[in-house]
Amino acid sequence: MKNYLKLSIALLLFSYINLFSQESNKDIFSIARSGSITDLKNILEEKPELIDQKNMAGYTPLILACYSGNNEVAKYIVDKSNNINLNNGYGTALMAAVVKGNKELVSYLLSKKADVNVYDANGTTALHYAVIFNLNPIAEELVNAGAKYDIKDNRGNTAKDYAVLKKNQKLLTLFKN
Repeated sequence: MKNYLKLSIALLLFSYINLFSQESNKDIFSIARSGSITDLKNILEEKPELIDQKNMAGYTPLILACYSGNNEVAKYIVDKSNNINLNNGYGTALMAAVVKGNKELVSYLLSKKADVNVYDANGTTALHYAVIFNLNPIAEELVNAGAKYDIKDNRGNTAKDYAVLKKNQKLLTLFKN
């Protein structure tokens, strides 16, 4: 019985240590994708400079949080970041939120003055993505925030050109006004 109790305690202790080790090994990028605000606050308490760090692929925690739909973490990062418009060549946090159709994050980023006319390595803006994916309410919000529909991407197409290709009369009307 004593050996069983000792073994049980040892297993419990090992499990606890293992769980603790896994928690402490979370990095800012995995937290951005699927972690909690508590996880994020804990890591930033120790290393606040991680807030705008890029990973090996060039993604920031904010871009990853927006792309993953981790809204609460994304909003926290937006409020703490030195630059919400960081661009890794594949785009910005705003573009990630648009591509995922996340109107809540798009609205939040716009309220924090995200630049609507930044473009990625292909010359594509957030508005291009909204039009390409038929995200009319998001496209309208981007236009109302100052997005230009006449910026050409590397293919020579504007957001308006994509609206014509998609036969999206609602957006064509919006662009006329």
